[in-house]
Amino acid sequence: MTSNSGEGLALQVAERAIARRVATIAFVRSLLEASAVTLALLAVGVLLARVLAHTVLRPEPRWAWLLLGALAWASWRAWRERPGPEACALYLDRRLGLHGLAVAAHEREPGPWEQALEAALRETSGALPRYRPWRALGRLALAAALLAAVQLLPPPAQA
Repeated sequence: MTSNSGEGLALQVAERAIARRVATIAFVRSLLEASAVTLALLAVGVLLARVLAHTVLRPEPRWAWLLLGALAWASWRAWRERPGPEACALYLDRRLGLHGLAVAAHEREPGPWEQALEAALRETSGALPRYRPWRALGRLALAAALLAAVQLLPPPAQA
């Protein structure tokens, strides 16, 4: 596809928007899931310290540093899951019912079909991928509740 005269600009804009949205969804999803795992592991660690070492670990602000691992994981997942232009074109074809026009724009020189493609791509905001974070938010809330419940346990009896 030639883009020096502005041909295919709408396709490039739509592909970039889809790639950004997919990367953002991957980041948010991974951050929520990794944070839930981190909090659950922290709760298990606090519980094991109580049961095995008879030690009460009080919450400290430095525990927040553990979430840097979740942030790093989410950043890496967003980078890994960002789709290429061809994958975005395939997604657009499928989502907007373009019958292969977006994929053809990557494989062939511009032709008379390009006007139909440009017209179909004028409004792609409804075709962008969506993410409903309720399940991941539920897991995060459950892990936070587990950590809070472990912290509320009475101190171990001294032997």
